[in-house]
Amino acid sequence: MKSINRIIAAVIASGCSALAVQATAQTRTQDTAPLIIHPPAAGEVTIGEEVSSVMTNPVLRLRTTTMRAAKLDMDTDTPSGFALAKMLPAGTKMFGIHTTSGWAYCAVAESSARWWTTDQFVCFEDADKDGRFESVMRSGAPFMRVPLFVFETGNRIALATPAPYTPIDVNDGPSMDMTIYAFQTKRDYRDGNIYLRAGFRPDEAVGHIPIRGLAARARLTPDGPTRMNLMGLEIEILSTDENGNIRYRILKTPEEGMIYRATMSVSTTYTPILIPG
Repeated sequence: MKSINRIIAAVIASGCSALAVQATAQTRTQDTAPLIIHPPAAGEVTIGEEVSSVMTNPVLRLRTTTMRAAKLDMDTDTPSGFALAKMLPAGTKMFGIHTTSGWAYCAVAESSARWWTTDQFVCFEDADKDGRFESVMRSGAPFMRVPLFVFETGNRIALATPAPYTPIDVNDGPSMDMTIYAFQTKRDYRDGNIYLRAGFRPDEAVGHIPIRGLAARARLTPDGPTRMNLMGLEIEILSTDENGNIRYRILKTPEEGMIYRATMSVSTTYTPILIPG
């Protein structure tokens, strides 16, 4: 008996269905490094202003960083794989993540291929804290394409030449957008329910990736605004319609210094099959 991924087994097992055995699944989870949620910059939001929008537009964007950031002080070779950047130039900005031995700092080795190769994290460690990275790790592709989510760091590889670096303010380091949407389906419209949902928007192509647990629900009141709160955001929903159009006004935005963690989860399903021979 061998365990083989279900995607492959579906092809191989088509001629031996009599040998089918119940599949088993394995789930791995990993917390992100602490994430700092920054409030909107001055002028981005007008408190109390009435806004008309559709549900595909976020009611608020919040810049998100990790708790530490740094930049490389010299050009540094990487152990990146095929079609990935083999060198990170001086000045490359990195974000901090927790490891079993302390902190590592990660950047992205970008892919130059147009087919299956994806961008990959390259994470550096300074175990003796002398201001130089002495080891590097190939840390896989960004989890769910979110550019701050490193699922596993990988094996440590010694750098031929230790790479000096400088800690920098997190506001000057890598970041991504957290987005909050006011969400209502046609069924929710009939039932009078509306939701606030928070998630990440790595880029315009990926769209919104919701985070479980960061949501709020309310029932719309017909005789006045419906007030909702989520992560320090205070908002009044003025009206909605079945096409997803929403009128609202923001009463308060989140304050500086909110810290969150997200838990990433990967489930792999295996199906045992008999391979003759």
